[in-house]
Amino acid sequence: MKRFLRIKYIDSLKGICCLIVCVGHMVSVFFPAVYFGMTYEMHSSHEKLFFETPLNVLINGPSALMCFLLLSGFVIPLGYYSKGKVKILTNRGGGYIRLMPMVLIGCLLGWGVMKLNGVYPYRITDLTYSSNYSEWFNNFEAGRLLSGDGPIADAMINAFIKSARYNAPLGTIKYIWLNGFLLLCLTKYLSKWKYREILYAILFVYSYYLGCKVQYEHFYFGIMLLGMWLCDYYYSPFHTWKFKKYKYKALIFGIIALILIAVPKGSPAEGFYHWVCYFKITHYLYWALGWGCLVIAIENSCFIRKVIESKLFQKLGGISFAIFAVHWPVVISLSCYLMLVFIRHISYTKAVLASMLISLMVIILFSYLVQYVVYEYLFKIERKIVERLESD
Repeated sequence: MKRFLRIKYIDSLKGICCLIVCVGHMVSVFFPAVYFGMTYEMHSSHEKLFFETPLNVLINGPSALMCFLLLSGFVIPLGYYSKGKVKILTNRGGGYIRLMPMVLIGCLLGWGVMKLNGVYPYRITDLTYSSNYSEWFNNFEAGRLLSGDGPIADAMINAFIKSARYNAPLGTIKYIWLNGFLLLCLTKYLSKWKYREILYAILFVYSYYLGCKVQYEHFYFGIMLLGMWLCDYYYSPFHTWKFKKYKYKALIFGIIALILIAVPKGSPAEGFYHWVCYFKITHYLYWALGWGCLVIAIENSCFIRKVIESKLFQKLGGISFAIFAVHWPVVISLSCYLMLVFIRHISYTKAVLASMLISLMVIILFSYLVQYVVYEYLFKIERKIVERLESD
């Protein structure tokens, strides 16, 4: 039997993007003008530089999240390509078993922070100026551990069909899990159909339309479909053509990618991205196409691919899901608490940067512990329970 295809740069990109999401959430709390635009009050003139230029890519959490979705779609057909078959319900059931323990850890951490009265963002908005954002999350009375509104039910049920109240970023899991079911169906039944690209294009446009007219999350399916489409183009065994790598193609698509993935969440009236205001295009489309262009650039450049697949980024990719699961409870507790401690002695900007740096180190170290100790232990227990049920 052929082994499951594993593409190293996919793991690396997931790690990089989860780190950007982590930084982006800190920035959204402490420097909302950088994250959302000049409708929020600024703390310093330097915020404008990050908001109006491609430097925004370093803190653009929403854009990085689109990459995570695109890559989640990218890996969907790999099992079918390597084995020639796929069991849709088994695959989605296995996906739930794989995802749920980490979601549970994240929701329990968020619940624990709330129970310890350690949620600070909505209590310090007079300093951060982020009231329109910080007051949305974890600003409610935490339920009991085993109650219907508690963290266990939130992780095992709500996160996969509705949202994750105790750890808001994990609400994205439902789109990855449910959209993955639809993409598996397309993979299984259409991978050999020669006109499938036409259908994919129609579905992508329709998903974008629903995202604009109904709810922006509907476009998540289109973004994941784009990832699956790219995987089909480069790795499907049902193609008869062979691909050649062109370094100039990699350069062109790399530049386009950098420009598009750094489009800020807000719409600058000045600076490098002032042109965004003139086009009635949702930023999710810019981000999706930008990350798609980056994948094309990587596929056409051995050098870029080698850099992305370096050991450092691979290690980061290995704990990417843990970073995604644990960072929010740390941001709303430790990061904000440290800022309050530091601001007594230094300026606001320096206090925030110091708290962010310490929090990042804590998140990375904690994620290693969660990934390779706690998660692995929970996953083994879960698999044994499933095996016992299947044997009975």
